[in-house]
Amino acid sequence: MTIYLNQLEREWYGARVAGATAQTPLNQLKREYYTGFLGSGFAGTSIWELETAWLNKYISEKGGVVGDDLWKCAVLVIGQVPTLYLNQNKIIFYLHAGMDLASLSPSASQSPSASASKSASKSLSPSASASPSA
Repeated sequence: MTIYLNQLEREWYGARVAGATAQTPLNQLKREYYTGFLGSGFAGTSIWELETAWLNKYISEKGGVVGDDLWKCAVLVIGQVPTLYLNQNKIIFYLHAGMDLASLSPSASQSPSASASKSASKSLSPSASASPSA
């Protein structure tokens, strides 16, 4: 089974954003998740800047060292082995960070249960083939 990054991102963010539906655009899911995690003051900020701020905060809160490659740092901080490929590191993160739903979610009480995240991890197992891409 091939793992598609956009499908995995949709499942990961959708499980963490209250009121998310299959029709909610992925960038809207990301924006809502990031601003919920980071707090106010990010209106008009690009998705890329929000993602960067989120990764910096997440890595720091987990006791990791923020480096040049934030996705590699995020993979390391959850106890996984990073690769040379950006998209592969994102896949590794999304598959394994779901085990830490309570601390990742900006509003865990509003999010679906961790069991939804676990079922997504089972259906998209890390052993499945994935095409690494930069």
